[in-house]
Amino acid sequence: MTKTIHILIDDRSESSAITCPHCGRKKTIPNEQLCKSDRPLRVKCSCQNVFALVTNRRRFQRRDVNFTGDMMQCTSHKRLAVIDITSLSVEGIGFRAQDIELQVGDTFTVAFNLDDDSETTIVDEIVVCNINQGTVGAKFMARNGYNPEIDFYLMDEDCKGSFE
Repeated sequence: MTKTIHILIDDRSESSAITCPHCGRKKTIPNEQLCKSDRPLRVKCSCQNVFALVTNRRRFQRRDVNFTGDMMQCTSHKRLAVIDITSLSVEGIGFRAQDIELQVGDTFTVAFNLDDDSETTIVDEIVVCNINQGTVGAKFMARNGYNPEIDFYLMDEDCKGSFE
């Protein structure tokens, strides 16, 4: 069975480093070459190992999560729905909402708690960017779309030690 590797492609860089899962060799490949297809790329290392490479073009990494939260009207903060948050990044959120019709461009306020030691509360406005098979992708609007609490939450554990 072919192993699948996922990499995040940073649009601010011209190339990305790929590491063979078998031998650990690294190779730098131009992002332009990596982004030619929406399908997984078949890669063959010089050690003869073959693996699939799935690219994800985002400015910030997205992490799968499992939180519940509230979706509210922006002005009155009247609760419209309970949402199941499935993914999180510094700039956006992925969730499922039941019993509510959503359209691209809709704006709401969301509120949820992270599962960190402090159970950090996040309250932010979002705009719906896409809806795919019941999963909603939205961008945070406050603070120019950047949330430092979420950034710290998503940071690798190795890096957090230097800030605590």
